[in-house]
Amino acid sequence: MDKTQRIIEYILKLNDNPENPSELFQQYKDDLLNVESHEAFDVFREVQKEHYSEVEIISFLDKIVHIFYNNLKKNQLDFETTHPFIKELAQENRVLEQKFSDMRPLMRQLETPSIKTEMISKLKELKDFFPHYEKKENLLFPLLESVHDRYEGSAIMWALHNQVKEDIDHSIMLCQSETASHQDIIERISQLFFNMLGLIQKEEYILYPNAIEQLTTQQLDTLLKQSKEYPGVFKLKDAQIIDDEHHVSFSDDLIHFPTGVLRLDEVFMIFDTLELDMTYVDEHNKVRYFTRPKDRIFPRSKAVIGRDVKNCHPPQSVDIVMEIVDKFRNNKEDKASFWIDFRGRKVLIEYFALRDAQNKYRGVLEVSSDITEIQKITGQQRLAQYKSSK
Repeated sequence: MDKTQRIIEYILKLNDNPENPSELFQQYKDDLLNVESHEAFDVFREVQKEHYSEVEIISFLDKIVHIFYNNLKKNQLDFETTHPFIKELAQENRVLEQKFSDMRPLMRQLETPSIKTEMISKLKELKDFFPHYEKKENLLFPLLESVHDRYEGSAIMWALHNQVKEDIDHSIMLCQSETASHQDIIERISQLFFNMLGLIQKEEYILYPNAIEQLTTQQLDTLLKQSKEYPGVFKLKDAQIIDDEHHVSFSDDLIHFPTGVLRLDEVFMIFDTLELDMTYVDEHNKVRYFTRPKDRIFPRSKAVIGRDVKNCHPPQSVDIVMEIVDKFRNNKEDKASFWIDFRGRKVLIEYFALRDAQNKYRGVLEVSSDITEIQKITGQQRLAQYKSSK
C-alpha cells in the first residue's frame, strides 16, 4: 500500500469516529507529516471519487489540511519571482487579507447600529473578490485537469468557493435582520473569515505549487493573457481584454474560432435554439441573415434577404431606424433598446452595432426577445436548487 492509500485509510478511519484519534494519528504519523502538494491532490481526488461527495469532504477538509500544514508550508512559492499569473493571484490574496484586517475591529462593536451598517457595506465589498475564484474555476482548473486527472479534485475547491458566497450572503442577511442575535452574527462572520482565509492557504500551499510544477511557461502565459478578461479584484483595475486572436479559419465543415471549434450545423443549431429573433443587417444596410427559433416573435421569410433595411419597417419608424444606423456607423452609439406590448406579451427589441477587430463598422444585429416571464422573476433559483417545470 503506497502513501496515498495509507492516508486515505487514515481519513476513512478518522471519519468513523475512533475511540482514540491520537493513537490513530500515531499509526499514520510518518505519512501524514510528509505529504507533498501533488499527493494532497491525489488523496482528495481518490476520496472524492470513491468515498465522499465534495460537500461531505468540506466537512472534514480543514482538519486534514491542518495535519498536512507544516510540510505543505514548505512548498509556498516566492511570489515576487514566480510567474506573473500566479503572482497576480497571490497579490489579490494579500488585498483580501488587508480587507479582513480592516473588518476585525468592527467585530467588537457590532451592537452599535452605525458599525453594523459599516460591516454590511464591507461584507458586500467582499463580493468584489469573486473574479479571483472565477479565474481559478474557468482558467486554472480546466488546464490542470487536462494535464492530469488528479486535478479533477479541484472541484472540492470550487465547492468551497460556493460555500464562501453563501457565507457572505448569510452574514449580510443576519446583519440586516432585526431578530438575529449578536452571537449568531459574530459566529457567522467569524466562520466566513475562517473559510476565506483557509482558501488562501489551500491555494498557496497546494494549488499554486502544483500549477508551477505541472504547467509550462507558455501555458501560464496564456492563463495570464486570458485573466485580463476578468474584472479586477476589489476594482483595482478595469476589465481589460488583451486577447488579440481574432483570426477565424476553416477546415472541411469546421469553423475554428479563437474560443473553440464548431461544425457548420452546430452554428445553426446554436443560433436557432436561442429563444431570440436575430436578424443581421450588413454595413450596406442589406438584410443578410435571420434565425429561425422554435417560436419566432416576428415572422420572417427568405424574401427579406437582400432587402434594404429601410424597406423592412413601417413608414412611421423608418426615420428612427436610419438615425440609429447612422449613429452606429459613425461610432456615436453601440446599442439601442425598445420594448413593446405585442399579442399579450412584453417584447424587448435591441439593436447592436457590429464592429470588427479593427473597430470598423460591419452592420447591425437586431435581437428581439419575449421578456414576459423574465419580468415575473423574483428571488433566486441557483443551479443546485433546480427543479424541472415539467
